[in-house]
Amino acid sequence: MSETTMRQTDDDRDDAMAMAMATTAERMAKVAAPITAAEATAPATAGAPDGMASPAEAAEGQDPAEAIRSLLGHMAARREVLLGIVDFCREPRTVADVEARVRELQARNVSVYSAAALCAMLEEAGALVRESGGERITGERQFAPNVEVVDGVEYLRPRRMPATTWLATEAGTRVLGEDDPLSRFRAMIDEERVYMPIYLRVLELCDRDNGASAKELGEAVDHEPLVQNPRLFAQHFVERLERCDVLSWDGGWRVTDLGRGAREELALMVADR
Repeated sequence: MSETTMRQTDDDRDDAMAMAMATTAERMAKVAAPITAAEATAPATAGAPDGMASPAEAAEGQDPAEAIRSLLGHMAARREVLLGIVDFCREPRTVADVEARVRELQARNVSVYSAAALCAMLEEAGALVRESGGERITGERQFAPNVEVVDGVEYLRPRRMPATTWLATEAGTRVLGEDDPLSRFRAMIDEERVYMPIYLRVLELCDRDNGASAKELGEAVDHEPLVQNPRLFAQHFVERLERCDVLSWDGGWRVTDLGRGAREELALMVADR
């Protein structure tokens, strides 16, 4: 499996969720990310863990913080980028500034999702709001046309799009403050304790100067007895480690600063078994 294929897997799993989260305003503005074959065929519940409502469902009639957590759960592969947007928007940011920041966040983490699509998801969940001159802009206000009467005949004149900024909500900053990737790593390892040697092997390979390629990880993991039944591949372990912010992609898989501490902790756990 190529590195490109590995990087796209998580996005494909989240395609149906992204479509559900797209707001009416986003669709009218035609700013949604390109529709892939997977998006066109994925079931509406794709990527939703058992018992968890979809982000769109969670956003309706619930505490915004819960809707935001639901979004992050469904969009685990985009978690770092989504939280990065919220962090960047602690103060009002122009659309252009947010787009530039998202390009930075996704420079080494390729995604089909545009900045506009990601912001629309965050807005729908209640993590971001759009403002103009300090006043919140709703989809209705932004897109409703003006009605003009000329010689007794009503005409609809498109409303000029106001200059807008994105701003993080109180709920968005609250959820941002809750983010604890090391705790997620520990919970994940506790859930998959039988695979601790595999996770440690992946971290060791990725902690080299040049990191590790998908091919190298596959050669090191895919033939291990532990992953034969049920059948798992290196991709499974890489994805889960990435979601805990202990691995990142930079032309190869590399251990993050947080990951080095996680690796040492995991090595002690494996030695104590």
